[in-house]
Amino acid sequence: MDKNFRMKYLESIKQRYLNCHKDGKSVILSEFCRVCGYDRKYAITLLHKIDSPPSPRKPSKRPIIYGPDIHAIVLDLWEESNFPAS
Repeated sequence: MDKNFRMKYLESIKQRYLNCHKDGKSVILSEFCRVCGYDRKYAITLLHKIDSPPSPRKPSKRPIIYGPDIHAIVLDLWEESNFPAS
């Protein structure tokens, strides 16, 4: 059983599970666990999960510590020492 089948099966029973009463939920959950091979707690998590796209992450950028005057001095020192690395 591949992941696509399990996700399609999850989507097909999700609304039925959420609209059902406690006894019906137990039956649906048992069937879902038997078909997909999931543990009950994980299956409950999947059935209650909200389908929202992940929010875009803002890339972090280091703040500039030194001004342009200090930067020029550091570049001169680096050039005078024959461009050492590391």
